[in-house]
Amino acid sequence: LVMIFCTLNAEMINFHYLGKKTIGVDSDYLDNGNIFGINFSLVQNEYLNHIPETKNFIKDLSTLKDNEYNAFGVELPKNVILEVFKFGEKHKDDFSNLVKKYPFVQLVFSQWLTIKLYEKQKELTNNPNLDYEEFLKNFTSTFNHKSYNLLDAIHQLKVENINHKDDENFNIIDTATALNASYVNDITLYDIIYDIIPNSIRKVFLKDEKLLKT
Repeated sequence: LVMIFCTLNAEMINFHYLGKKTIGVDSDYLDNGNIFGINFSLVQNEYLNHIPETKNFIKDLSTLKDNEYNAFGVELPKNVILEVFKFGEKHKDDFSNLVKKYPFVQLVFSQWLTIKLYEKQKELTNNPNLDYEEFLKNFTSTFNHKSYNLLDAIHQLKVENINHKDDENFNIIDTATALNASYVNDITLYDIIYDIIPNSIRKVFLKDEKLLKT
């Protein structure tokens, strides 16, 4: 409901990326007491000399500053973001490639969570050679009707981008697509960021007291 309200009440600024147009929202707030906008939408706009910029899109790592970006209302040290892209340089799995293709801060931070769990899993299982993509098969939990695991969801995104390449209204980074009843069975980045990854963490990695402590 918050996303719907923010999307419909925002000033309409178009953001073009990978040949697709997205309506950028001005800002997302849960309440007036928040210091930072809770950035549900991947595409937002901040105004500098009347030139719209999307403040969630990481464009230049060489000029990155601490707390320049925030994910879910939490300011991020630049090392968190740099760690993800350094990891991606060494890994060619589908999730790392997706993050490199769509470097929005919420998706970057979501991968950072999986990397931290991956490193901990190697330690707990005494398996330093654990494959990252094999580890990603643990991300299987979803609370909606789209019962995809993470890897299948990423594959489905590729298929959808091909099937909808001429559909100007379909964009996996757009809240309008994610909320559109016409695309109710399609996967978007929102399904990965707000459903598959957090719910898998809760239901797989933090499902009991022992796992919570480790």
